[in-house]
Amino acid sequence: MAPSDHDLSELRDAIEACPIIDNHAHNLLRSEKLGNHSLLECVTEARGEALKDTPRSLAHLRAIKQLRELYECEPTATWDDLLKKRAQILAADPDTLHRKCLADIHTILIDDGIDNGKTVHSVKWHDQFTTGKNRRIVRIETLAAEIMRAMYEEGSLPLAELNHFDAAAVWPVFLQAFENALADEIRNHNVAGFKSVVCYRTGLDVFVADEISVATAGEGAFRKYIRGCARGNYRIQQKGLNDCLVISACKLIAANYKQNGVSKPIQFHTGLGDNDISLLKSNPAHLQPLIAAFPTVNFVLLHSSYPYTREAGYLATVYKNAYLDVGEIFPMVSIEGQISAIKQSMELTPFSKLLWSTDGHHFPETYYLANRQFKQVLYRVFKDLLAEDVLTLSEAKEAIQDILWENSNSLYNLKVTFDTKTSVSKKRLALLPPPSTGDSSNPKHKAVAQPIYDTHCLSSYFRTPYGKTTSYFLVQWIDYLGTLRCRSYPTTSFNRLVQAGNRIGISRGNLHTLQDDAITPAVNTTGQIYVEPDLSTLRPIHWKDLQGAATAISSFKTADGTRLDECPRSVLQTLADRLRHQHGLEVLVGFELEVTFLHLPANSRGPSEQNSSNYAPIESIAAHAWGTLSPTQAHNTWPLIVKLVEELQSVGIPIEHFHSESGQGQYEFVLPALPLVTAVDVLYQTRQAIQLKAHRWGLRATFHPMPSPGIGNGMHAHISLNPEASFWSAILSSLRGICAFTLPSQESYSRVADDHWTGGTWIAWGTDNRETPLRRVVGHSTDRHGHQRRTERWEVRCLDAMGNMYLALAAIMGAGMAGLQEERKMVLRDCLLNPSKMSPEQLSEHGIEERMPKDQNEALEALSGSKTLRNVFGDTCVDNYIIVRKAEGEKLAAMTEEGRRTWLIERY
Repeated sequence: MAPSDHDLSELRDAIEACPIIDNHAHNLLRSEKLGNHSLLECVTEARGEALKDTPRSLAHLRAIKQLRELYECEPTATWDDLLKKRAQILAADPDTLHRKCLADIHTILIDDGIDNGKTVHSVKWHDQFTTGKNRRIVRIETLAAEIMRAMYEEGSLPLAELNHFDAAAVWPVFLQAFENALADEIRNHNVAGFKSVVCYRTGLDVFVADEISVATAGEGAFRKYIRGCARGNYRIQQKGLNDCLVISACKLIAANYKQNGVSKPIQFHTGLGDNDISLLKSNPAHLQPLIAAFPTVNFVLLHSSYPYTREAGYLATVYKNAYLDVGEIFPMVSIEGQISAIKQSMELTPFSKLLWSTDGHHFPETYYLANRQFKQVLYRVFKDLLAEDVLTLSEAKEAIQDILWENSNSLYNLKVTFDTKTSVSKKRLALLPPPSTGDSSNPKHKAVAQPIYDTHCLSSYFRTPYGKTTSYFLVQWIDYLGTLRCRSYPTTSFNRLVQAGNRIGISRGNLHTLQDDAITPAVNTTGQIYVEPDLSTLRPIHWKDLQGAATAISSFKTADGTRLDECPRSVLQTLADRLRHQHGLEVLVGFELEVTFLHLPANSRGPSEQNSSNYAPIESIAAHAWGTLSPTQAHNTWPLIVKLVEELQSVGIPIEHFHSESGQGQYEFVLPALPLVTAVDVLYQTRQAIQLKAHRWGLRATFHPMPSPGIGNGMHAHISLNPEASFWSAILSSLRGICAFTLPSQESYSRVADDHWTGGTWIAWGTDNRETPLRRVVGHSTDRHGHQRRTERWEVRCLDAMGNMYLALAAIMGAGMAGLQEERKMVLRDCLLNPSKMSPEQLSEHGIEERMPKDQNEALEALSGSKTLRNVFGDTCVDNYIIVRKAEGEKLAAMTEEGRRTWLIERY
């Protein structure tokens, strides 16, 4: 039975969404060396005169069509046109081409033994274009040749004068040096494995025998080898010597496994190669004795072993320590040949023994073409398997993930994790809603497509007084750094977008820029995300602030309308859904928002521009303190604050109460308790309204944690979840990592201090204790029948307004949910004292051991190492967030102290 459109769509999404571990590739050329190689080499192993026939190959003709898309050329563009466009791109912006070509790759295992360092970029250089850190593959023949070159250049081997007896003496010195160097690489964390090109040099029929026989054969070949070294030729191409190096490498890998339980794989070039290879001796069947002789050494048969794919598949099936890599035939073989080879690889071989590699080399386009074509073929092959009822959709998804990611991750012991829709049930806490199980091929079971927007919300809004005068809509979203972004639509255009059920496409790269749009290493300039305004958040902006405008908070979606895993608002919404459905909890959150009102500088527009030149606080000479209303305040500030509250209420933002805070010009506004996502939506709309109104009056309302020396701005979140000790226990154990979201900037840690009512420096909790980062608030209320009841809520005090509050609440909720699932016990006791005043014995009695992070770097490091938070957000989100925050930190660190203060006040 033909698979349904729904299943095929999910299959395609599974392939596209899964990040890639490229288990074998090579370094890219330095820009000044690009002219030494022809781009024709991307699709062929032919060189020299044979290369001239490449343009008439199916592989080349197919690549032309795909390169036209990559370079954004016309469909009729010729090869010469492509070369010209490519030269323009490389001259103007080579990094963008690199990022496009390496998109979707998490980790590359780079064999850097094919070229010298003067020709190609280092392994580390490639890290800027991949999601994760790339690792080395050490080519053993190159390692040995470098050792011999070094020995000769140091003068310890006057090779031209070596006789028979000298060679015999030098052999063990060389072999020991090689084995010592190889042992060092085995211990090197940056080295993922090894590779041998014995296939190119002397063939895969490696001499497997006892140690003495192998060494004797190696010594005999070594005598011939050193004569070539005297002429400056260090290439190792003598059978006994090549075989001996392979055997030595396998011995050392096996010994390390016996001692440490770690077996770094060794890759072998097999099959497809250029004309200096012996085609017959490139058959991986020759490796069978070697694979059998070293059962604790993992062998990777590279390049699909084409045209010996079936032989390689057989070895990978019957030997636990053999694996088949299905690379290099992409893009060097026609599409039908690729499909045939992949199907052959699956005839016998379990999916768990198949690995993917691009064999990318020299040109970034080799990575692009390989990944694109492999995904296309994967889809074709698995589509057929679904149609023939060989696999279920879930089995196909698991196989795809194994090939692209899991097998290499496990085999090379990379220990990296990821989060995609295809593995969401196993990889993260924030599960996406399950897809419909209806049979879309049967009309009786077809699900009725749900409209994207609740148009009733828009219709209701248009009937309000503000709605009748609204001229345009601000579709808004919050980026990773808490910057409010928007796209504005005239009313007619916005209404048309809603009625048509369209979303707004923006570049995926917009997720990870800095506040001033500076590019960070996390930016992926390819791909698109879709902004979907939530019409339930429609709210007018007061006409005095921005006449005729309304706002709507948005979420990010994928092309098919599912929640984007990296969308902060969607992550929080998913957690809220799970709390409700799985635990029966409807959590409410109320924010206390502290803000400081400053005079605008003299060069700013506004009524009070003459009052100050550097953002000085208002009431700087008034009798201003916590909870005061001095005559100066009552005369100068009170009318502004009251007007602000009235205007907020007029646009549907209720303020529970407000009061002055300790800092000069500082006030606190208390928002009502609302459901998780709604609470954050209203928080951002409140912040925007406050800042717009302040500017209208010639003031700057800032949420900067320390706009002036002394008392800073914080924010407190009151959460109605009780008692649930396991929930709060898990939050406390993850609090250092959570601080990366709740106290996200370096400035945030100016408020992490003892004896300042800001939550203190110790990780603890206490009933009505404002010197702990987590405070339990106990009270009593009277119901309508006059009965008193005890109430309880929890206040998170280690929080400020510099970050993305969706992410901050998601970190808190996600960690807490992990505690619920694990039924974690509360090990910290209720602390009723100031921890900074407690003795070591008292701290120990209360279980208080950890301190809050002292700076941003400590918090980011804790986040990076937190398995709990990685499960909540997924590795991609966490790693990109860390990258963005570090980039922000570097930018701010380069500024003067006053320049940094001004820069942040203008943005927060």
